[in-house]
Amino acid sequence: MSSRSKGARKQYPEPRLDPYIPQDNDTIILVLGQIGAGKSTFINSAIGFGREFASVGHDMGGSHTKDIQAFHIAELSTAGRRIVLVDTPGFNETTISDRQTLQRVVSWLNTCCKPTTTFAGIIYVYEIVQPRLLPGADYMHPTKFSGSPIAQHIVLATVKWTELPKDRFAVGEHREREMKTWLGNMPDNESRVIRFLDNSDSAQSMVALLCRRGTTVAFVMGELIKLFGVLPSTAKPADSGKGRKDTASASLEFVFQRLLDPAFE
Repeated sequence: MSSRSKGARKQYPEPRLDPYIPQDNDTIILVLGQIGAGKSTFINSAIGFGREFASVGHDMGGSHTKDIQAFHIAELSTAGRRIVLVDTPGFNETTISDRQTLQRVVSWLNTCCKPTTTFAGIIYVYEIVQPRLLPGADYMHPTKFSGSPIAQHIVLATVKWTELPKDRFAVGEHREREMKTWLGNMPDNESRVIRFLDNSDSAQSMVALLCRRGTTVAFVMGELIKLFGVLPSTAKPADSGKGRKDTASASLEFVFQRLLDPAFE
């Protein structure tokens, strides 16, 4: 839970909507999920202030988040750490494959972060009201992370509980238990399938949980490459004035060379 004093709530500056500028003390959290699942709504709740920062879609016309956007949470950040939530395009989009969406995410990490940037984890937003999706199907599903080392850095946020009719609430609870079973290979799976209660405290508690154990951007990119066969865009890294590649880009390029499998091409 977010730290609070017993008195008045501390006032924090509102996030700026300027383009994301990386800092050495950034801690990155990706927010993933199907189109319309409520990723932007979750991020707005985590940021607080009671207004919309991440753009929320209110129609049925595909994924509203077309571009990857980063927002930092002032309330949970400290002098030594800036927590950054990354809003991503939704999966199951009709005009782009889930693999292409993941490739855009990996490319963003490659472009905007250093290999050593702290990566707290992934919040996967999952609609409890959506039709039952089997993890073996040919689309993105949170259980596809099960069994991977990246699993210990994932929280599954189940959302839209208030949209379940009373006579269907038991169905939602059954799906929740089913997800915990599917995620059985994930560490602490019982505590990492969490209901989002549509408020800032609920969202920030999940962020705080992920921040307890972190890894690096290089690690998560390597795992995404191994799991899904996605690579960042082929843009060449910038050369320095001495004719050498940027250290961060060169390090990531080395990771890609080691992990590249012809089967993924």
